[in-house]
Amino acid sequence: MMTDLISEKSIVSVEKSSVAYQSLVGLSKTGIRYCLWKSFDRFDEGIKGDTDFDILMDKKESQLVFDYLRQNGWFEVQAEPWRQFPDVYDFLQYDPKCKKFIHFHVHFKLVMGERLVKSLSLPLESIYLETSLETNEIFHAMPEIGRAHV
Repeated sequence: MMTDLISEKSIVSVEKSSVAYQSLVGLSKTGIRYCLWKSFDRFDEGIKGDTDFDILMDKKESQLVFDYLRQNGWFEVQAEPWRQFPDVYDFLQYDPKCKKFIHFHVHFKLVMGERLVKSLSLPLESIYLETSLETNEIFHAMPEIGRAHV
């Protein structure tokens, strides 16, 4: 069941010292704008390494984003060719607390569509970033547009 927001319960229940949580909070503390633009209703699963994070960031800040991630233990990986999309990057970092790799999909462009066929790209990035909401230091899409990708 999809919820409209990252639940306070899910944020409170996560290990705030986890790699994912600390990295997301660190992005905003560094001044980098981001927005979890989809699947934020599965935030606690992402923290545990059971799903990935789809994170939208401003393309003008791409070098800052890459520098921040690399300096904080993330490494870029290449997805299979059929899963690569323009302006979408994959980063991994091992989290010893959950004993799994955490996966960030870093989007500088919103690419949407069917599960394996991402054929739609609408220029909505600024809307998502400018209207994002904060729940306990984690930024995510507002409910009205967070459901738009489904």
